Amino acid sequence: MTVHQSLEQTRAGGARFKSPKTKRARRTIALPQILVAALQEHLNRQQRNRESFGNDYPPHDLVILLADGTPWPPDRFTDAYVAFTRRIGAEGIRFHDLRHTHASELLRRGMPIKTVSQRLGHKDASVTLNVYAHVMSGDDERAADVVDDVMRKQMKSQSMGKAN
Repeated sequence: MTVHQSLEQTRAGGARFKSPKTKRARRTIALPQILVAALQEHLNRQQRNRESFGNDYPPHDLVILLADGTPWPPDRFTDAYVAFTRRIGAEGIRFHDLRHTHASELLRRGMPIKTVSQRLGHKDASVTLNVYAHVMSGDDERAADVVDDVMRKQMKSQSMGKAN
């Protein structure tokens, strides 16, 4: 997936396209296969809509569109998302929370901070580290476990050498 623009709600109630905050925020990221499959189905539905509307279908190359091909206004998307979370019993989870969950899960599972930073489009890894340091709070204990393992193996190796 390539991120090179976003649609933001204006104070006047309209919407406008904007570029990401930094050059780094323009990025291409790999998607999990389950999401690729879902997006392919979504693209097929969009193609059917495009054919139904013919020349009246706008030439946008966007993922989130209304059936007629116009961009989904951010405030209406938010309303639909809130209704969806209610339906599935996940009320209170904001759309932006999904971004934080994504980053937190990657870090908890040992993904390098640099990789997570690139996926989020942060200017550099220090931004990611400042926001998500709390997620890595168990790293000190894991580091002690690694050192413990190295020391035990070394001690075992030395004791086996003395026994011979």
